[in-house]
Amino acid sequence: MLPYVVEPTKAYEEVLVGSEEIGVLKFPKYKGITPVEHDFIKEQDLFSYTKALAALAKQVSREHGAKFSYVNDRINAYVFGGVIEDDTVKVSSNAKHLKAVNGKEGKVTAVKYDEKFAIVSFTAVIDEKEIELTLEQIELVNPEWHAPTYQDIQELTDEFLESLKRKNIVYATAVIRFRLAPEWTIEHTIDPNVIKPDLVTKIAEFAYKEQDGWEEAKPEAPKPSTEEELGKS
Repeated sequence: MLPYVVEPTKAYEEVLVGSEEIGVLKFPKYKGITPVEHDFIKEQDLFSYTKALAALAKQVSREHGAKFSYVNDRINAYVFGGVIEDDTVKVSSNAKHLKAVNGKEGKVTAVKYDEKFAIVSFTAVIDEKEIELTLEQIELVNPEWHAPTYQDIQELTDEFLESLKRKNIVYATAVIRFRLAPEWTIEHTIDPNVIKPDLVTKIAEFAYKEQDGWEEAKPEAPKPSTEEELGKS
C-alpha cells in the first residue's frame, strides 16, 4: 500500500458489459489501457494494415523504379480515400467537346477507380470549374503512376479483415486477464463454451473505448507508414 497523506476518495467507475443473453461482466473504467495490458497487446504482434500497404508500395516502387513516396501516396489515396497533393492533369486535344480548355492543366480534386484498382476518371479544377475527365480526355502530367494489382490489395484487405477478429480476441483477453481473472488466457477467449463470441466483441469494444480515453473518435484515416519506419534494406 502507498503511504498516502491523503487517500483518494473517488473510486473507479464500473461498467457493465454484455446482456442477459450473452452474460454480463463488470469492469473498472480507468479511461486508459494499463501498462501491463499495453505490453500484453504489443506482445501479440497484431497485423498493421498501414505498414503492410507501405511494404507493398516499397515493393512496387522497386519493381518500376518509381519513388516510394509517390507510390505509397497513390495506394493510400485509393484505400483510404482522397487525392495526391499537387497532382495535376492536362486536358488532351482529343477532348473535342472540351475545346475551350484543351491544353489547360488543372489540380486534381478526386479520382475514381474501378473494382480492379484501375483509374476510371479524374475530377480537376480548370478555369475555376470542376470538370470530370476520362482517361481518353486527359494527359497525365506525372506519368509515374505504378500501382499494385487488385489481387495485391485484396489479399491485404482480406488479411486485415481477418486480423480484426484476432484484435478483438487480444483486447478482450487483456482486460479480462488484468482486471478480472489473472489466469485468463487467449485460449479461454476463443472457446465458445467458456465465453460467448458476442460477449467477446462487447468486451473488445469496451477495451477500445478505454484505449481512446472514452473520447469521441474523429473520422481520420490511418497515418501511412513511411519507408523509414519499415526499415531500409
